[in-house]
Amino acid sequence: MPGQFVKAVLAIITHICIIYLALRSATIMITRTSCGILVKKILHNDQALDYQRDGYVFPIKALAIDEAHGYRCRLEAAEDALGRKLQHMELHKSYLFFTFLDELVRHECILDAVEDLIGPDILTFSSSLFIKEPGDKRFIAWHQDSTYWRFEPTDILTAWVALTPCHRGNGCLQLATGSHRWGQVEHREILDERNMLSRNQQIDNEVIERATNQDVVLQPGEISFHHMFTAHASGPNSSPDRRIGFAIRYMATSTRQTGGPKLTAMLVRGTDTHGYYEPEQSPQRDFDPDGMAFHRQTVERHRATKYSTM
Repeated sequence: MPGQFVKAVLAIITHICIIYLALRSATIMITRTSCGILVKKILHNDQALDYQRDGYVFPIKALAIDEAHGYRCRLEAAEDALGRKLQHMELHKSYLFFTFLDELVRHECILDAVEDLIGPDILTFSSSLFIKEPGDKRFIAWHQDSTYWRFEPTDILTAWVALTPCHRGNGCLQLATGSHRWGQVEHREILDERNMLSRNQQIDNEVIERATNQDVVLQPGEISFHHMFTAHASGPNSSPDRRIGFAIRYMATSTRQTGGPKLTAMLVRGTDTHGYYEPEQSPQRDFDPDGMAFHRQTVERHRATKYSTM
């Protein structure tokens, strides 16, 4: 009998260990909510902790490679319809007049991961297409997204979606580990036509050297997340293909704007009981006239700041 009892206990312990390891390796974690518990949808526990510690997390698989390629094809079809590449402010908040980018900012897998980091009630208020042509010598200097923004609280993140392979050879994103803990850092505005940032802003190298820099190597369909205070940059594209990334900025509906030209925002998940922002609407078709008119109206508010406040 004692031997059978010991075997039974060992069997129970073995089953418990198997269940624990299965849960540990699955893409779930438990976090608190007002109702008790919520099962995390995309991120491992370690990935959520990485974001808190480092100010970023990657790679997160959100889209299939074919799906990401489909978005690239629709973008390039839109360029073909225009007869030219997208220019200037057409690259920003483009989800207001392109249906495929409206789909992307609402993509379930992306929003599941965003929800894991900032909660279930989510707004998007800004986006940017970062397109580097083959042999493009332009770069993005070290900077923080937060420099010209005024928000409270500051738990705002960028989801950077790769629509092409991204690596050092074609100017992938680089992130300064732990720099989100610095708070807002002083930037200098130094004229350089190769710098893709609207105000040529940059952080001094002496500051960046405090941190270890990480290349964000991504395959199409993978995304990275970084905090609004996380310093980041990217280099030129020396490859024979375009490098295309779509950066989407998300915040909780409870986030208030405390300064700068009034922002508009789109509710992409959950409910907004606060109503801090003029609501945006999804376009009905590509180049939607109403969407393009609203886009012109909302970005015009930011002309005086060289569009750095949006």
